[in-house]
Amino acid sequence: MKTTMTYVDALNLAIASLDNAEAVAKLTTLRDQTIKRNTAERKPTAKQKALAEERAELGVQVLDILRNSASLMTVADICSALGGDYSTQKISAVLKALGASVEREVDKRKAYYRIAG
Repeated sequence: MKTTMTYVDALNLAIASLDNAEAVAKLTTLRDQTIKRNTAERKPTAKQKALAEERAELGVQVLDILRNSASLMTVADICSALGGDYSTQKISAVLKALGASVEREVDKRKAYYRIAG
């Protein structure tokens, strides 16, 4: 597998090949700043927080629909039960995120979901 060279790798290579002490000092400072920036913990943005809250609420709604359903449901069935406000891709992603709380069965290449247990 071919790996790409990172900025830190390039700076290390440049530092090793230079004889000028002033240039080495500046490149070392730049490398340290790059490492510090790349390892800093970042808080989620307001948009990321809002999307996470929306996904959590949608997950609760999907679980309620599956609990109240007497039979297995497809993603399209769940979408229509939600009023058609969400795409099948979004519902599918939410079902994957729910993990062990939802069971998935495949019959004739069609996936059906129900509450685990």
